[in-house]
Amino acid sequence: MKKVRDLEVRKEDYNDLETYLQNHDLLDHKKCWFAGFDDKTRGQRNAIAANLLSGNKKLDIVTVKENIIYLLRHIKNGFAVYEYASLETKLKVKVYRNFMYPSIEIFNEADEWLQIQAKYNKDKVHELKKLIKSK
Repeated sequence: MKKVRDLEVRKEDYNDLETYLQNHDLLDHKKCWFAGFDDKTRGQRNAIAANLLSGNKKLDIVTVKENIIYLLRHIKNGFAVYEYASLETKLKVKVYRNFMYPSIEIFNEADEWLQIQAKYNKDKVHELKKLIKSK
């Protein structure tokens, strides 16, 4: 993963993440994004509940802009933006269905593993899977 930049975030920005992402040029016309929490343990099957007390301090955001998948990892007072993968490369993807919050697992070319249980804009998890599979 290549770090692209750091972004500042204010408390109000969490109320409208889509606008926040558009203002920082991280979305295209498809508006494919979702946010959630790291779900690599998969043992407890509920990353949302595990992060209930931390608020948004561990929030991760996945966006797609012009065939590039970006990962935003929460850092102190903002997000670190990473270029995770290109949709043009070979990616492995799997979606785990959960009662309320789907979880997505993606392996990029460098075999870096990303697994997030989506809490916000969760219907876009399946859209991202379709984008990856269509390439």
